[in-house]
Amino acid sequence: MLKKILLDLVGGTIFSLILMYVIYDWDFMDPINLSNSVFISGVVMFSAGLLTITNATKIFRGIGFVFKRMFTKKVEGLSYYEYILMKDDKDNRVLGFPLFITGLAFIIAAIILGS
Repeated sequence: MLKKILLDLVGGTIFSLILMYVIYDWDFMDPINLSNSVFISGVVMFSAGLLTITNATKIFRGIGFVFKRMFTKKVEGLSYYEYILMKDDKDNRVLGFPLFITGLAFIIAAIILGS
């Protein structure tokens, strides 16, 4: 789990640096710009982790079913109930916890940098 947290920290840092380049054109002289980019990446990571921890990702199954029904022939003739029974349930809660913790750490870092 520590390895996953460190990987998320590296990914979030890279995302923050890309935001600094795209939005603020590498203006590190103003600490609020760094705080803003760290906050944005923290909120994105926190939200994805929270969705995974609360198991709310199942709400997107309907969207996946509609897209598969429109663009492929894999679910032709299946009802939504049969499609849900066909899907295998994976427990992603463990995978979302490091992302949730890392996102929270980025938000706290952004608050400290902004003050």
